[in-house]
Amino acid sequence: MPLRGTIARCARALPAPARDWLSPRPGVLSGHVPSRETVGTDGGGAMDQQQLLVVALLVAAGAGVLATLAILRRIRIAREEASRESPFAASGEGVKLCPSCATENLSTDSRCVRCGRKLPDAQRAVW
Repeated sequence: MPLRGTIARCARALPAPARDWLSPRPGVLSGHVPSRETVGTDGGGAMDQQQLLVVALLVAAGAGVLATLAILRRIRIAREEASRESPFAASGEGVKLCPSCATENLSTDSRCVRCGRKLPDAQRAVW
């Protein structure tokens, strides 16, 4: 069926591949609807709905695995930072040593927590 009117004039100005694209395809204008058996048998590589669903599920599973790995990495890094030794020394203020057993006691204690002997008073630093 030849093209008519404005479409025919425009089609003549186009290169051959575009003219082929504009030409009516068999069965399109005649109202012919292909049967179910002939759909998808042309080997064109079109995806059907089941294949698309499988691909979507694989992509979702891959995203879940990546998210899990990211969470595990974040937890591992947090543990390493928590277990790392601090570069700052612990404060020795507020501790008295017992002269008889060398146990550390709080500066507010008057007696040793281990041996029960009287602790010496804290000496004041003279600057």
